[in-house]
Amino acid sequence: MVKEIKPDNLIISTNVNLVKKGVKLAPGTYKRGSAIGFVTDTYNLIGESTFTVDKIEGILAEDIIVTSDEMAIIYLTGQFNADSIIVKGGTQVKDLIAPARKLGIFIF
Repeated sequence: MVKEIKPDNLIISTNVNLVKKGVKLAPGTYKRGSAIGFVTDTYNLIGESTFTVDKIEGILAEDIIVTSDEMAIIYLTGQFNADSIIVKGGTQVKDLIAPARKLGIFIF
């Protein structure tokens, strides 16, 4: 199977290496650019339940529908466009900037 790559504005620059990691997300539908947090052995969208901005772990690399054990790829580092980052309603992307920077995730 060949994946079609569609350009978007998520990644601003590749001057900072894009380090990736496979994670098991909670079941659901996720879009590329989703801010993913980690709490007690679970990965989920920032803004869900206890997944506050200080729990950020990475940025989702591709769209995915998770039903059980699918692995999702997240970027652990990189430079990203704030307008392309997705969080759950009630959470603001601007609040991710400082905690994400500590991990090497730069949001502009």
